[in-house]
Amino acid sequence: MMPENRLFPLLREAADRWGTPLLPEQLDQFAHFGRLLHEANQQFNLTRIQPEQMETLHFLDSLALLAVMPLPAGTALLDVGTGAGFPGIPLAIACPHLQVTLLEATGKKVRFLETAALQLGLTNVTVVQGRAEENALLAAHRRRYPLATARAVAPMRKLVPWLLPWVEPGGCAAAYKSLAAEPEIEESAPDIRKYGGVLEKVVRVPLHGTEITRLLAVIRKPASGPVRRHRKPQ
Repeated sequence: MMPENRLFPLLREAADRWGTPLLPEQLDQFAHFGRLLHEANQQFNLTRIQPEQMETLHFLDSLALLAVMPLPAGTALLDVGTGAGFPGIPLAIACPHLQVTLLEATGKKVRFLETAALQLGLTNVTVVQGRAEENALLAAHRRRYPLATARAVAPMRKLVPWLLPWVEPGGCAAAYKSLAAEPEIEESAPDIRKYGGVLEKVVRVPLHGTEITRLLAVIRKPASGPVRRHRKPQ
């Protein structure tokens, strides 16, 4: 069974450290989401992560973005290829001031996300069915979001054209990657330039209480001016 919120010490401590303390009702939402995901997973494959691993490998990992950048009130976040809702739903729970759009192509996952958002009372979440590589070409969607995210979706050279067209000038995309992806990120430099971006920073985020380190590549789309050279991983 999914652990109850009293068993979320790592999530609570990390959120505190990253400047986003979680209220009891938010911890309840995480526990409820975990149960919904576990139940749905019995019917169709949403995730290979076991219930006892959800706190670290799904919830804590999704919130790693909080260690990398501020998320001001009213920010519109697009989560591309969200799958079972990661990192979008954990970010929507932890940051109710965000406006989160979940983009997913698979119908069964879309239906799960709609049900989960409704049952969790996440009025700041919108679910859209579609493929990133197709929808990003539509004028109605291009350059609309200050922030776009993607976690475990595709290699960087494929991911960049799926992310950057959505991002407005001055906004950024954040790609969740493993430590092994550093060469992959470097190799994507021509693609980043082609789509009008600059690799602003690559940050290693240790997941509190685990031996796991998440790599986050932040790609900025400059509002104006020359593209800056990217920084080495911190």
